[in-house]
Amino acid sequence: MFMKVTTVPDMYSTGLPSVMEQCFSNIQQRRQSEVTASQGALRTNLGQLGSGLHQCLLRLLKAKGCRARVLEWIGVTLCANVGRGKMQIDTLRNASHGFFCNLSTVMLKLCEPFIDPLNGPGLVRIDLSYLSQVSEPLPALQV
Repeated sequence: MFMKVTTVPDMYSTGLPSVMEQCFSNIQQRRQSEVTASQGALRTNLGQLGSGLHQCLLRLLKAKGCRARVLEWIGVTLCANVGRGKMQIDTLRNASHGFFCNLSTVMLKLCEPFIDPLNGPGLVRIDLSYLSQVSEPLPALQV
């Protein structure tokens, strides 16, 4: 649930306040400087949210006994949301746009240490044949 917090407008969420209405109401009557300030505040908040989620997941990955379960959760989440790749997303079966924006942000931040070509031999440690290996489907996550 913590990945769902976002500023991305999600027309399928109910009961959540609209960021568009809160930050950009009456936009035609507002000065450009006010709109720019609202955009900056949203960017700052999104950056802080992404950093916080990254730190949370990174700590879980580094905790003893948690890494396998966190990686399993990521795999199960991706498999359960394969329908997001379709032209029309089934909103009752798939996670929200905001959830996946946050998950994408966190995954990219987790990759930073080994995708930076100036930061050592990180790319050399990646097994490029891993994705082409046939594996068994992920088991359902037991909660």
